[in-house]
Amino acid sequence: MNAIDTLWSKCVLLETGPRCFLCGELADEAHHIYPPTRFPDRQYDADFGVATCSICHPTLHRVPADIVLHHLEGRFPERLARVRDKIAHRPPRTDVTEQCLLLLARMHNAE
Repeated sequence: MNAIDTLWSKCVLLETGPRCFLCGELADEAHHIYPPTRFPDRQYDADFGVATCSICHPTLHRVPADIVLHHLEGRFPERLARVRDKIAHRPPRTDVTEQCLLLLARMHNAE
């Protein structure tokens, strides 16, 4: 895992943890709501991730994004609103350096 992946995971865990999105146990991983292979422009956007435990993470890979988003609504409505807004408006892709700076700023604000 490279530095930006680690930073993305830490940011997601800080914002949506400390409990697993599915089972409520202690979260130790972050899950991409949309697969980064299909949505590379969303790969390092922390809004597109949720905290999970290592046991539930493989299960989340089999859950369609729409269902994850539906469950996100009850727990993190402001996050869901940002995700929907970003999907609707398709912002331009940002480069990795810019994403690193955005993640660091979000982590600083969340602390």
